[in-house]
Amino acid sequence: MIIATYNVEFLFDEGKHEHSGQMWDYSPESVAEKVKNLGAKLAEANADVLLLQEVGSQSAVQKVIDTSGIPYKCFFAEADRYGVCNAVLYRVPAKHVSSVPTNGSLPTFGDAADNITQNIPSRRGFAYITVEFNGATLHIIGLHLKANFLTDSKGEGFISPPASQMEAADGLIRSEFFRLS
Repeated sequence: MIIATYNVEFLFDEGKHEHSGQMWDYSPESVAEKVKNLGAKLAEANADVLLLQEVGSQSAVQKVIDTSGIPYKCFFAEADRYGVCNAVLYRVPAKHVSSVPTNGSLPTFGDAADNITQNIPSRRGFAYITVEFNGATLHIIGLHLKANFLTDSKGEGFISPPASQMEAADGLIRSEFFRLS
């Protein structure tokens, strides 16, 4: 069984889409090129189960699947507030497919009065699939953990880029602990 993972870096259909706190314009040409390239990568990987991160449009994923020529079934986990999610593509029989909510358990380290009881904000659900492999159940979880600037210092729910080297270092350290947990 081949299992692969791929960050599709905000795969959206053409048009204006908001993510990461700003509006982005995806031209028909750039989307067509991205779909073509990702379809080729999927075909090359030829995976039985493929986990995708930063999926912005379900219809764009279907275009990539069609381009790859592989008859994948697709499941989209719970999206963040911008509509970006994790997904799982599979061509083997699945026993179970679901979205698992993320629950950050580490405190933020910002300006809030009580940092100890606050959690790092969750962004997207995990894509979870179970399949049979060699007579055993295989559990596969696809997730995307934010790196570098895991900061919600004012409790606004928006994670902003670091403004200094000190903030960048702080974000790297916290994101690594979050990944470890």
